Amino acid sequence: MGKFYYIPHGQNGADVLIRGILERCQYWLQHNQPLFKNCTLLLPNRRMVITMRQYFMELSPNNAIIMPKIRAIGDVDEDQLQSDFLQYHDDILDIAPAISHEERNMLISRFIQHYFNHHKNYHHDNNISPAHAYHIASSLSHILDQCHLDGVTLQNLDNIVHADYAEHWRIIVEFLDIIRQPWHDLLKELNYCDPILRRNQLLYLYGQTIQHLPPDHLLILAGSTGSQPATVSLMQQILRHNNGAVVLHGLNMADDDDIFKAYGQDILSSQYGFYHLLDKCDYRRHDVLLWHQKKYDTTDSNNRTNHREKLNHTMMIPSSLWGKHQEK
Repeated sequence: MGKFYYIPHGQNGADVLIRGILERCQYWLQHNQPLFKNCTLLLPNRRMVITMRQYFMELSPNNAIIMPKIRAIGDVDEDQLQSDFLQYHDDILDIAPAISHEERNMLISRFIQHYFNHHKNYHHDNNISPAHAYHIASSLSHILDQCHLDGVTLQNLDNIVHADYAEHWRIIVEFLDIIRQPWHDLLKELNYCDPILRRNQLLYLYGQTIQHLPPDHLLILAGSTGSQPATVSLMQQILRHNNGAVVLHGLNMADDDDIFKAYGQDILSSQYGFYHLLDKCDYRRHDVLLWHQKKYDTTDSNNRTNHREKLNHTMMIPSSLWGKHQEK
């Protein structure tokens, strides 16, 4: 079974991540097998993919290496993922292509203009310009993307506001109806899919391909806090793989359970996402392992860094538990 690992806050995540991978690849080196032949690394975005490739070239023991598969799960590379999927699933061919952001905004802006033309009782200025409609459409597109990222729908909008504000909310809901059923029907008619929704479907499908990987394949997901349901689902699949690893950069292992639990109630805390991710995966924080043991640096510069990290950590302790921290 796979495991959670952590890289301490303050350490260079890319450098430590690759050193840990090299440490785990010693078997391949000792048996003269191509380095990273059986290794896949999943990262949040393409910028991190480029950075990791540069670090691999700098830290690898050989000048010429076979790079591991490095995939971005945030900005999905369609061509790379399709090459991964097609050998195991034909389902990817059934997923509708993503509509472009510009075309989506143009289509939604038409809905907006139609709405203002037919709701003259609520709005005094009914002659909305195409530019203004496009601007509003961009905001509605952002709401759509955020809903898909969070794994929620707009179907329960009608009942989330107190009865005292029901009339005002009804007007808002009528406007937001633009991106509920009418937009869904239009996408279906055009055989398109919202970009984030397609990305989520690809990630769910990617999770299904993991069971086809050989047992000795090293599968690592790093750099994510699991704030999105699709990413959490992928992590759960990775943890079921024999050599699966989810690496969390910045997880606080020093505080006791009460303080860490309080972080889970503070949405502004850097530990908020880690707390809920471990909870969703039914994983105890004390079972999370150190990814790579970095050699201790005794220089004055490192000591100053350690003191600065301790100060930053102390500043982030929830106010409700500050007294308990001072007693230690």
